[in-house]
Amino acid sequence: MPQPDREPYVKSTLGLVPSFVRRSLGKLLRLVPDERERGGAKEPEGTGRILIADDEEAIRTLVEFTLSPLGYKVYSAATALEAVELYRQNFDEGHRFDCVILDLTLPRGMGGKEALKLLLEIDPSVNAIVSSGYAMDASMSRYQDFGFRGVITKPYEAAELSRTVREVIESGRQLKSTSHRHNPLDSPNLSD
Repeated sequence: MPQPDREPYVKSTLGLVPSFVRRSLGKLLRLVPDERERGGAKEPEGTGRILIADDEEAIRTLVEFTLSPLGYKVYSAATALEAVELYRQNFDEGHRFDCVILDLTLPRGMGGKEALKLLLEIDPSVNAIVSSGYAMDASMSRYQDFGFRGVITKPYEAAELSRTVREVIESGRQLKSTSHRHNPLDSPNLSD
């Protein structure tokens, strides 16, 4: 980790960002002035467990850097296979991920679409977001056709990333609560 007296830091609403993050992630994240200076509203805090699968360490670091201060617990995987295994292990232990962000193109043969198919076998209610720098790919424009519940295009902006994650988690919770509602027509009539 760079030392403040040796390497420059960038000030952000999330604190001091070491220069290595700025150099590695500068194209991926636009650091904005403090919310009080902009007069805007602060990003809403969230809760939940997030799994990011991306082969670029800078992207995984960015997601953790952006979402952790908002209250999310972020886990990461460098390959799709690693993400599927991490999801399976946690799911089997009763620790479900609230959202998974899958890069569309991952190394070693399995990309985000293929990984989502495996995740859906483990957990049919998985909340997945497809992520890519290739905005023209059909998986990005028709993401719901492939089972994704959200989409985010690289380069990420912090506000868009946090908003997308929050919306996907909330929509997943709403779907879950409506599927658990009791339908009186499904029960036998016990008054006879």
